[in-house]
Amino acid sequence: MDHALPSPSTLSAAIAAKSELIGRIREAKPDDWGGHVAVHLDAMRRSGLRDHAALLTLLTELLGELPVSVSPTAAERSDDGEAGPASDPEALMDPLGLYARGLKRWLAGCARPRTSHDAHVQKMRDFIEAHYAEPIALTRLSAFLGREKGYLGTLFRTNVGCSVREYLARVRVQRAAEMIRQGQKIESVMLCVGYRGKTNFYQQFVRTMGLTPGIYYRLQHTDPRASEPGRYSEGVAETEL
Repeated sequence: MDHALPSPSTLSAAIAAKSELIGRIREAKPDDWGGHVAVHLDAMRRSGLRDHAALLTLLTELLGELPVSVSPTAAERSDDGEAGPASDPEALMDPLGLYARGLKRWLAGCARPRTSHDAHVQKMRDFIEAHYAEPIALTRLSAFLGREKGYLGTLFRTNVGCSVREYLARVRVQRAAEMIRQGQKIESVMLCVGYRGKTNFYQQFVRTMGLTPGIYYRLQHTDPRASEPGRYSEGVAETEL
C-alpha cells in the first residue's frame, strides 16, 4: 500500500499545534509544562498527521526551540518507565508514538530542581550553545566563569539534570539534525558539529533522535514511501551518504 503525502490541511493543523506548544511553554511555569504537552499530543492526534518524515521534522524543530535539558537516563526511558524508541523496534513503526516519546523524554529531562545559581548555569548553557563545535569541558567553563570546576559541574547537573558533556552532545545532535534537513552530507555534518569519530556521533544521534543519521537523512530526502514500517526499521549498519 502506498504511503500518501499528508494533505495541506493536515500539515497546517500540526504546525499550528507545534507553534501553540512553543508559545505556551515559553509563558508557563515548568510545573505546568506536562499539561501543555498532553494537550499538544491530543491536538497532534486530531490533526491526523502520521507521516514519519513530517513528524520527525516537527519534533526536531520543537526540540530546537524548547529548553535543552535531557539526560541519558531520561532519554532512554519515558516517563511511564518504558524503554525509549532506540531500544524498541516496534516504536519505529508508530510515527506518532515515536513523536510522543521524544516529547516525553524532553519533559522528563526538564523535571529537575532549580537553585538560586541560575545565572551561572545559564552562562554555561549559552557558552556551550555558542561553541558546541569546539572541545568543551569543565576546565574551559571554569576558566570562562572564574569558578572551581567541581562546583560548576555539580551546579550544572543539579539544575539541568545532566552533565556538561551530555548537554553538549544533545546540542550537537540538534544542530546535526538541522544540517541534515538542509541536505548536507552526514560525514560533513559530523565534522561541523564537533565529532571526529563516526561511532560516537551515531551513538549520540540514536540516543537523542531514536534513529540513525542515515535513516533520518532518507526520511527527509526520499519518497515518503521510504518511511513505511517495513523499510523504516531496516538494519542499523549504514553506508555513508
